[in-house]
Order: sequence, then C-alpha cells, then structure tokens
Amino acid sequence: MPHAPLPGTALPLRVPRALGALLGLLLLGACVTTPAVPAAAPARVERLAAACNGCHGPGGRGSEAMPSLRARSPEWIATRLETWRSSATPDGRDHVMVRFARALSAEDVAELAEHYGRSGLNVPADTLGEGP
Repeated sequence: MPHAPLPGTALPLRVPRALGALLGLLLLGACVTTPAVPAAAPARVERLAAACNGCHGPGGRGSEAMPSLRARSPEWIATRLETWRSSATPDGRDHVMVRFARALSAEDVAELAEHYGRSGLNVPADTLGEGP
C-alpha cells in the first residue's frame, strides 16, 4: 500500500522511520563499541583548593570580604597556613581558618601554596584584596 507524502514534501512517510531506525542503530553501535572510561578523580590539591575557593572565590581570586590567594608567593601562602595551624586557642573559639588549616597536613600546605603560587600570574593588582 503506498504511503502518502508528508505535508509540504514529496517524501513518503517511510523515510522518517527509516532515518530513525538508522540513527538508532548508529547510537546502539556507539554504545556497544565504546568502552566506558571513568573520569579521573581530581587530584587532592584540586579538591582542597575547591574548599578554599568556596570562601576565597573562583580560582582563589578573592573578593571585598576575602583576600585573594592568587598572586601571592608560595612562601607567603605556606607561612599564613602554618600560622593559622599553630594559632589554636584552648577554648576552641578559633577563627574559621584555624579549623581549616589544622585539618591540613604539611604536604597539603606545600601543595596548596604551590597551587595558588602558580595560578597567580597575570592577576590584576586590584583583585588582590587585603591579606589576613
């Protein structure tokens, strides 16, 4: 039985079904032949930096309320983190940075300092904010 043409075209209805079937086969073939590769987990320093960026802004750029971590030397960042780590008070009413810094290992401090020290190139001076 002949199929009626699609409205506005001279193509029979069978063409869209054939095209759908072809696309379905192509997609099925892609799924079958492409092995699933899990995404690599972010490096530990990237996960730690993401926590820092929660307050210090994207890429540690800082804001009016928070100082920038970029354009600081790795030595400055490491010194600040070590100062925060060692400034715990007996009553536990510490600055939030003390609690974050105490959770870092010496290796974490070094990696974060290097991470933000590297990322600080070409940062406009007006985005630095005040240091703690």
